[in-house]
Amino acid sequence: MVYQVCALVATIILGMLGIELIMWIRSLRKLTDEAKDTLEDLNTYLPSLLQDVNVMTNLVRQTTEQVNGTVSEVSAGLERLRKDPLYLLTSFLETIKQLKELWQEFRAKK
Repeated sequence: MVYQVCALVATIILGMLGIELIMWIRSLRKLTDEAKDTLEDLNTYLPSLLQDVNVMTNLVRQTTEQVNGTVSEVSAGLERLRKDPLYLLTSFLETIKQLKELWQEFRAKK
């Protein structure tokens, strides 16, 4: 009788372990299938993502070059202003003159 109870308990324990093992294998299979689908999606969309990154990199590079050019112009202007204090006044008057000419051209077109 004791052996039968021990055998029954051992059978139940081994059965539960077997069920757990089957569930774990099934879960692992689902996980690998999900990883496979994710990699396929990644392979599908990665070229377009890399192309977008390349476009943005080029845009940032162009913007950086433009900013560097503008900063260089400003520093040259400041250096000239330091050497010639009247340069600010003359450049301001020149800008007013250009705006006046532009306004006259605009009015003439009307």
